[in-house]
Amino acid sequence: MGEFRNQAFLAAISIAIVTSVGASSASAAAVYLNGAPLFFDNYENDVVASEPQNPQVGTWGSPGFTNLYTHVQDAVSVATVSGSNPGWISDPPTSAYQGNNFLRVYRQGSSTGVASAYFGTVTSPGSGSSVLTADLALYMPSSAGDYMAGISFSNNATVPYADALMYIDVGIQANGTVTYNDGVNNNPIAGIAYQKDKWQRWRIDYTLRPGSANDTYTITIDGVTSAPIAAINANGSGADGPTTTFQFLSFRGDGFGAYFVDIPEPASASMGLLAACGMMLMRRCRHRRHRQ
Repeated sequence: MGEFRNQAFLAAISIAIVTSVGASSASAAAVYLNGAPLFFDNYENDVVASEPQNPQVGTWGSPGFTNLYTHVQDAVSVATVSGSNPGWISDPPTSAYQGNNFLRVYRQGSSTGVASAYFGTVTSPGSGSSVLTADLALYMPSSAGDYMAGISFSNNATVPYADALMYIDVGIQANGTVTYNDGVNNNPIAGIAYQKDKWQRWRIDYTLRPGSANDTYTITIDGVTSAPIAAINANGSGADGPTTTFQFLSFRGDGFGAYFVDIPEPASASMGLLAACGMMLMRRCRHRRHRQ
C-alpha cells in the first residue's frame, strides 16, 4: 500500500512538472495574444555589436526598414563602447537580466533610435475582448535623459507614434514617473514608478474590444500594476476607432543617452532539472521494488 502511494505521489509530481514546463514556455514570449506567442527574441542568437536580426519567433522591422541606433550587447562589449561612439554612457548594466545578451537603444544627435518587433496583424475581436501583452525587462541608467525610452504598440515600424494607441515614455528620472503620450502632453500614470540602475520586469497588457473609445491598457512594473488607462492616439487624433489594428512593438530612444532591453526567458531549464529529479526518484522506487 505504501509503495502504491509513493508511485501515485511521484506520478502526480511528474504530471505537475510537465504541465509547468508547458505553461512557462508560453509565457516566455515578448509579445503574445491571449497567451499565444507572437514574437520572442532573447538576443542570444544575434551577433554582439550588431542590430538584432534573429528572433526565435516573429521578425524585426518590416520590408525596407532597418532598426536604427540599436545594437545587441553583452556586459563585456557594452563596457568597451568608447566615449566617441553615439549612445555611449558611463553606467551601463554589468549583466543581462537573463542569459548573456541584451539590446541597447540610443539616440544619435537629432536622429532617434528605434527597434520595431513585427508580430503579425492583431485586430479587435468581433465580440468580447482580446489581450495583447508585451513582456520585457528594462534597465534605465542614471545617465539617461528624461523621457529616454518610448515604448508603443503601433502599425508604423519607423515612426511608431504616428498611429500608436499605447505610447508610454519612461519618463522623469528624478522621481521615476512613467507617462503616456496623447499627442499633446505626457500624462503621468498613477500607481507605478520605475527605478534607475537596475533591471526591472515590465508587462504591458492592452485590451482590445469591438467598437470605438473602449480599449484600455495597464502597465505592471515588478508586480505593481497601474489602474486601466484609456487608449489614446499619440498623434493627437483621439481615442481608438471602431477597429484597432497593431503590428509592431517598438522601442525608441527619445531622449539623450541610452537604455537597455532584455526579454525574460522560460524557466524550462530549472523545470527540466525538477523533471529529472522526479524521474530519478521513480527509478529508485522501481529499484527498491525489484530488490524486495
